Amino acid sequence: MPGYEMALIMRVMKRSDLIEAVKRSVGAVIEQGGIVKKLENLGEKRLPYQMNVHAQKFTRGHYFVLEFDSPPNTLASLQEYLHRDVDVIKPTILNRETETREPPPCPGPYTGRYSTPEKSVRNPGKIRRDVKLDDLSK
Repeated sequence: MPGYEMALIMRVMKRSDLIEAVKRSVGAVIEQGGIVKKLENLGEKRLPYQMNVHAQKFTRGHYFVLEFDSPPNTLASLQEYLHRDVDVIKPTILNRETETREPPPCPGPYTGRYSTPEKSVRNPGKIRRDVKLDDLSK
């Protein structure tokens, strides 16, 4: 199953109500066949802009990050359920890479990559080869 990361912004409410709302959201992931790996509470913060959801205006919210594995065909119904929940201001589900890929090591300078062309003279007839350095100083 592919890994996902969900950022939840919940409305500001009492601690007991907040716990119930988070349990509902996590329960929705589990009901859809997902496996919850990590739940992180980022606390209450001011929203970046005023959000109008469910005929209410919000300026503050509780932020949560949830990492889970789930079949890809269940994401649409999970997203729909979270959008209908009145305690969720904004749910965002993103793909999470399961393995981190290291960039290949730098091979360093490669001198054989570019060949320098031989210097060519445009007008070989105009070059005077009989001039000496003593003649130029006069």
